[in-house]
Amino acid sequence: MNNINKNITHQYSEKNNKITSCINSLNNNGGLGLKPAH
Repeated sequence: MNNINKNITHQYSEKNNKITSCINSLNNNGGLGLKPAH
């Protein structure tokens, strides 16, 4: 059971990382009209 949970958590964090980097690149391009963090 524990192993499965770790696997699921890992998959979710992978997806979250992709979503986060996607949002970051949009921000850097001004695509969302937000100021980049840097």
